[in-house]
This record gives sequence, structure tokens and C-alpha cells, in this order.
Amino acid sequence: MRVEQLVGHLIGVIERISVMAKGGSVDDVPFILELDPTEWNTAYQQRAVDARASWADVALLTTPINLPWAVLPGFAAVSMYVNEVTVHSWDLAVATGQRPTWDESVADLAYQFMQQGLPAEERHDAPFDDAVDVPASASSIDRLVAWNGRQPGWKA
Repeated sequence: MRVEQLVGHLIGVIERISVMAKGGSVDDVPFILELDPTEWNTAYQQRAVDARASWADVALLTTPINLPWAVLPGFAAVSMYVNEVTVHSWDLAVATGQRPTWDESVADLAYQFMQQGLPAEERHDAPFDDAVDVPASASSIDRLVAWNGRQPGWKA
């Protein structure tokens, strides 16, 4: 996936977070939003504000959320998308040679959720490669991306 596509996908993921909180179908959001690069920052920021506002009611965390593959409690549904946003943000950072700092609590939450919901191996029906082994001392972001089938660490 090219950087432009990854950015369009990441912005779409943020939009899906709002859509599911509002009871809509995440399938209504294109897999990759086609945006002019000059629109990326504004599009992301607007969708992030909307996503936060859409999940302001804590009752949503226990509300059943209809996704195309399952009905999940809101906490599980939003945790899955926290994983996707975090991992794709890491993908984007690696692709563009950036080294941001990560909120350890966010990476830990996504990692714990994904460990429960995604097996480490034989992910034949999922869009994930098998988990990559990392040492116990690995950072939260490295554990998360490795669980999602990526090779942690930074490319030179």
C-alpha cells in the first residue's frame, strides 16, 4: 500500500469509529478515502474530534455494536479500532521515516485486546500475518505491532 493509500485508509478508520458509535454501518465508509494531500490534516482532525464526541456517552461501551463480522460490546469494538489506528499510525511512521513516541497505555490496551481476540498463529481468515516473537523487554508498541504480524523495530 502506498503512503497516500495508507493515509486515506487511516482517516477512514477514524471515520468508522464515529459511524459505529452512531449505529451506522462501517461498510458505508470506503476502505481507502481518496483525499488530496492538502486535506489530510484537516480531514483527520475533524474525524478525530467527531470520533471523540461520538463515544462521549460511556453507556456505549456496553452497548452491542453491529459490525459486518460480529456483534460486539462497544468496548470490544472500539478497542479493535484503537488497535487498527495505532498499528497503521506505526506503519505510516515507518514508511515515512518518523520516530514518534507512543502512548504506552494505548498500545497496552490494544495489545491486551488483540491477544484475547486474535490467535497468534494460523490467521488464514484474517488480514494479519502470524504474530512475530519479541522479547519480554520489548516496548508496548513493538509488542503490539508484532502481535499484528509486523516486524517490530525501525528500518534504517
